[in-house]
Amino acid sequence: MRPMILSIAVIVLLTACGDDEAPGLECPPGEEVNPISGQCTRASEPEPDPDPEPDPDPEPDPDPEPDPTPILCEPSMDLDSHTECFFFAHSPSTLYRIDPFREIVEPLFGVPEGLFDIDTTPSGALYGISITTLYRYDYDTEQWNTVGDMGVIENANGLCVNMDGQAYMTASDKLYLLDLNTAQATQVGSMGWSFNSSGDCVIDKGNRIFMSSDASIGHDTLVEIDGSTAAASTVGSTGFSQIYGLTAAWGLLIGTTGTGNVILIDPQTGQGELLFNAAGIEFYGAASTPER
Repeated sequence: MRPMILSIAVIVLLTACGDDEAPGLECPPGEEVNPISGQCTRASEPEPDPDPEPDPDPEPDPDPEPDPTPILCEPSMDLDSHTECFFFAHSPSTLYRIDPFREIVEPLFGVPEGLFDIDTTPSGALYGISITTLYRYDYDTEQWNTVGDMGVIENANGLCVNMDGQAYMTASDKLYLLDLNTAQATQVGSMGWSFNSSGDCVIDKGNRIFMSSDASIGHDTLVEIDGSTAAASTVGSTGFSQIYGLTAAWGLLIGTTGTGNVILIDPQTGQGELLFNAAGIEFYGAASTPER
């Protein structure tokens, strides 16, 4: 019977050793009681989670909408667009803002008595001439101010400013340099008896000088002038008369007439094309846009 008693004692002893904690034992933070040794040991850390599935590549953002192609000012433009296409022209009494493609003629304000022509500089300053006086318009005060007396220049009726800010004036068959600060006019030379300023000169963004000439009977001709010598050459007939205003705008050449016509002119051939007629308005002069 003795061996049986021993076996029972062993079982009781093993059961007692299986308690989770030794009574009254407290472990510092980060440690726990080891159930086997009954001592404080570092707390076991949980097994790290397996690497999570990587997020699928996000869908790339669609390409941003490109900036809309700017609407150019031209006869075939979208007339419902917000693009503004205006240049200045004037009658004997009124300055107008003209949109040649939407056929808008907007009166703005009066002009000095005897004003024959106007033009803008590349910076946007607006000048005008009579046969004796140079004027500049003040946008702040909305007044025309006298720059100075040019002296009496017979038949001075064309004013144009190049991309460098140098002004020229046409009068009959003569070409003049004009100082916009002092109103001093200096003759460059004569174009010859076969040319006569109909009413305006104009300078494109390439600094080419053009003039409408009415020296021959019939329609005005488009003439190109050398600014250093005044030598002139005929480009071609415009098919229109009384072209008293010329403007270089948006890379185009546009004319206005004494009968209210607004025309597109081909600078290579001189041929004009009617855009519209502003009934009842006698145009005297026109100004190029600053950008030409």
